[in-house]
Amino acid sequence: LSVGVLQYNSSIENSKRVAFQSTVLNALSAAESYRQKYGEYPSTATLNLLFNDTAYFTTKPINPYTSQPLQATTDQSPETSSKLGYFYYNVKPDGSIEVITNPVVDINLASGSLAGGSLPSYTVTFTVKNTSGSVISGAQVTIGGRTVSTNTSGTASVTLPQSSYFYSVNKDGYNFYTGNINLTGDTPVTVTLSPKTYTVTIFVMDANTGNPISGAKVSDIGNGGTTDPNGKLTLTNVTAQSYTVQVSAVGYKNSSKAITVNNNQQVNIPLSRASCTITFDITNGAGALVQLSDGSTVNLNSSGGRSVSKPCGEYSYTISKDGYSALSGGIDASSDILIQGIMTKIRQKKE
Repeated sequence: LSVGVLQYNSSIENSKRVAFQSTVLNALSAAESYRQKYGEYPSTATLNLLFNDTAYFTTKPINPYTSQPLQATTDQSPETSSKLGYFYYNVKPDGSIEVITNPVVDINLASGSLAGGSLPSYTVTFTVKNTSGSVISGAQVTIGGRTVSTNTSGTASVTLPQSSYFYSVNKDGYNFYTGNINLTGDTPVTVTLSPKTYTVTIFVMDANTGNPISGAKVSDIGNGGTTDPNGKLTLTNVTAQSYTVQVSAVGYKNSSKAITVNNNQQVNIPLSRASCTITFDITNGAGALVQLSDGSTVNLNSSGGRSVSKPCGEYSYTISKDGYSALSGGIDASSDILIQGIMTKIRQKKE
């Protein structure tokens, strides 16, 4: 009978130790998931708050030695640290964490199983997909104090003792995912990650003047659209990824710009003027001089004609010739354009 009692007590002690190890590792999984989401480990007080956060734990983790909810401490006094169920947790100045437990939490990282455990171990296999159903490789799965990555098939497996576990799944460009699992046997878990979306504001402008271009067509990003009178187009719910944005506008050369969307951002896209041919056909304009508002000049030929290539846009012109009244006007050269007119001879007064 005495031997039986000793064996029973030893079994109970082993179960408590393994349960404690599992509970602490689960707590450290929450700390690691917090770091992946926010860029730093939670403070001791924040970690204790996570134990009450249903996004991390559907039920509060229990310390098997005290039968009370698990609490991390920064108290290193001998009186406190000598008690079974001791869980010291602190963020060091360099940003890493320091953890001390009694009994010592010992984990074999190669197999993921707790050393010396008496609880049965099971394998949880994660399959990570996107909202289109395609698998995601390289997603980080954190569970039971371990972080593993999904392979090219979008799967990752971890072997852990029977227990309840918090887990998180993280991948750049996707929203952070958390869940809980009660591991009582080999278990498959399918996780669907939704892509992060952002607001992208695009400004289209003239490359030479910097003036906004209204009505520019923007495509191959989000729902696309056209710019307003301020040259602005705001796109919402743009999925985080890389794009090659196409932009076109009347009178301008088509342009493309590579954009990586990983935050809310503003993008400026300058467009260069396309070339337009301005052709003059002026009756009585043989040899006449054409002066354009950009400062250039051109002499009409013997037929009163001449073509000139200019960046598309608006110009004014004056055509002058000795003995004839000058012609002037405006040109809206959004494409090739023909300018016609008649020069009238000036009548001289009789003496």
